[in-house]
Amino acid sequence: MNASPKANLTSLEWQNEYLRGDESVGRWYQGAPFDPSDGIAARPSGAFEPLSESELDEWRELLVATGAHEAALKRLEDFRSADVLTVVTGQQAGAALGPLYVFWKALATIHWAREVQERTGRPCVPVFWVASDDHDIAEIAPVAWLGKEDAQHSVSLSTSESGGPAYGEKLDQDAVAAFLSEFTGSVNDTELLSGLLEDLQAAMGAGATFESQFLRLFNRWLSPLGILAVVPRLGFLRRRGARVIAREIASATSNDSIISRGLDMGKAGLPAPLHRSGDEANFFLDVDGVRGKVSRDGDRFVVSHPFRKETILATLEREELERLLSETAERFSPNVITRPLVQDAVFPNVAYVPGPGEFAYHGQIGGLYEEFDVPRPVLLPRPNVALLEPGTVRALNKLGLDASAAETATSDELREMLRAAAAGEAGVPAKLRGQLEAIEKRIDELAGTLGDTTKDTSIKKSLEKLKGSFETGASQLEGRVEHFLSVRDEAKRNAQERVMKTLFPGGVAQERAIGGLAPLFVRHGVRAIEELLRSIEFDSVGMQPKIIG
Repeated sequence: MNASPKANLTSLEWQNEYLRGDESVGRWYQGAPFDPSDGIAARPSGAFEPLSESELDEWRELLVATGAHEAALKRLEDFRSADVLTVVTGQQAGAALGPLYVFWKALATIHWAREVQERTGRPCVPVFWVASDDHDIAEIAPVAWLGKEDAQHSVSLSTSESGGPAYGEKLDQDAVAAFLSEFTGSVNDTELLSGLLEDLQAAMGAGATFESQFLRLFNRWLSPLGILAVVPRLGFLRRRGARVIAREIASATSNDSIISRGLDMGKAGLPAPLHRSGDEANFFLDVDGVRGKVSRDGDRFVVSHPFRKETILATLEREELERLLSETAERFSPNVITRPLVQDAVFPNVAYVPGPGEFAYHGQIGGLYEEFDVPRPVLLPRPNVALLEPGTVRALNKLGLDASAAETATSDELREMLRAAAAGEAGVPAKLRGQLEAIEKRIDELAGTLGDTTKDTSIKKSLEKLKGSFETGASQLEGRVEHFLSVRDEAKRNAQERVMKTLFPGGVAQERAIGGLAPLFVRHGVRAIEELLRSIEFDSVGMQPKIIG
């Protein structure tokens, strides 16, 4: 496929053009769609520096403390080998794991790691990079779910704007109590609910941070499948990734590359997703617990509060900043541009599993891989999945539709499809009235013919009785049809409403609007995750409806 994509694509459209083989989009990426070969070739056997005993111990201690399953802990041993490979994905440390698409990312990473291991014969470990450096607590604090009658609920577990990273930001325990109360009262009391509440209370209790609750729930629900969670604050990751930060300190050219590629991507159909003014330094520096944003001012670096730009936290000369990095690497963390570079510098990563937004970013930062001397992975985008409960399937059937209706990309498209399905027999009352009037006219014509011919009084009375009976019967028929249609239309309206509520809660795609708590875990439990791993098509383009239950 060689056609150029249309202008002004969304990130999802841009990604899907790539997956369908559009070369004008593909040239911004490494390799070919659904093929990890180029990523494997970039990581030759023996090239990885194995983790030392102390590095393994540091990672193991974190996993054991947060309840990792033995299936995941065993994968740590693979990092003793210089031949090990990884497939990585990641997400912020969202409350209760955040949106449903976090699960699709994790499952895709497990799938592709298994495929790479089978293809190469080398150990390939699925890794989930929990971006707990992030300081935007408002974005990760909400827990969202669907309760009874598919009502959407959301409770935020913090309102902090401290600017501190998620790994140190504690959950507001009053908000946790309010969430657990609302959640319990809003969902059906299934046999799985008590166990789910125990998991939530254990993860979100006193002293819990956004990082710790994410790790505990991730390890409870996903680590049995052999995927390893990692947090970037671990000392060995900071030290191994410091060379990327050092390169960014030493050179001011990364923004030039970002700006240039953004302009070129715009010509290919995607307005630049990453906006740079040119003075940003693409990393953060911790200053007294605040994740400060760093910018360049000549040969100096200015550190400001992430939410209050006018609040200057520190001003440092280049030499001073370089000394800090060499002595206290744990104070430095990457931003959206350097995080992939750090991630791919510390792990033998053959592939990354992004969402549509990350996919777009990766196209724009692609030139930095050569500049920073980091092997570039291929991208294997996460699948788009819509979960269909039996009740939603019944609602679709009531409208004469099936599960394939969930493949629609937008809420407006689905709403129009449902409206058209519900209006399939519009105008029935008017048609019935017209046909009844035609019958009544024929009766009048018959009366005229017989009356003119017979002049018989008894025949005239019989005709009058026939006409009276018809008018009564016709009126009753019209009333009953109108009642039937009213009940049917109400049922169709209810069906439309149910489908929209479950597939596009609040007008947002289900996988982004709600998390896994309800209805997924309340009704189906953790076993549904393994079933989805087997049923999702990881090399498919577009929305996939998956019926559960």
